[in-house]
Amino acid sequence: MEKKRSLGVNFIFNMMRTMMGVIIPLITFPYSSRVLGPEALGKVDYAQANMTYFTLLQAFGIGGYAIREGARIRDDRKKMDEFASDMLSINLMTSALAYVLFFAALAIPKLAGYRTLMLLFSSTIILSAIGVEWLFTIYEEYQYITIRSFVMQIISVVLLFTCVKSENDYMIYALTLVISSVGSNVMNFIRARKYVKFKLRLSKKLRIHLKPMSYIFLLDVASAVYLVMDRSMLGYITG
Repeated sequence: MEKKRSLGVNFIFNMMRTMMGVIIPLITFPYSSRVLGPEALGKVDYAQANMTYFTLLQAFGIGGYAIREGARIRDDRKKMDEFASDMLSINLMTSALAYVLFFAALAIPKLAGYRTLMLLFSSTIILSAIGVEWLFTIYEEYQYITIRSFVMQIISVVLLFTCVKSENDYMIYALTLVISSVGSNVMNFIRARKYVKFKLRLSKKLRIHLKPMSYIFLLDVASAVYLVMDRSMLGYITG
């Protein structure tokens, strides 16, 4: 009976989170598009689209892989400590690589007008890594995930309506996007200690995870190319 109730509660919280992901943009987009105008909004969208490639590299399919493999061993604390440490170690390395390529990309002349925006969005790389979102999915912390997401989205909405008053406030608008997506990830990292103890690991054993991760990564890349490549190309062509 407890299991059925738990599944029902998880379903409700997942549905609530999905609904928030639909409703919040319906509230905020008309306001942001009217206040910022097409040029400022286009700048933010273009910078965010370009950051997608670096955040994909940072993620490297770790989320999907970690959820699948971690669910099998979540009741064994010792194995989970080792596995979670492996995942975080790999994620920090992919994050470092993403930052190296990111700062190299900033040297491209066409991106000169977007560097400040992209630097702001680049915070999502490290925040996504330490957020260990996959860990809370493994332990079915859907109530925490939903409440945390709701709080961050409310904060971003309040900031939007109180601080974004003209097209010159597009940096604040970009900040609200960062807050709504990864604003709570530092709190995630602290809360994660309830389930695992992280230790950074640098060993050849990490290689066993890379091959299955790479398959998921390639699928994510294919999806991203389909979804954001047009925005990147249009922005690059029009300057």
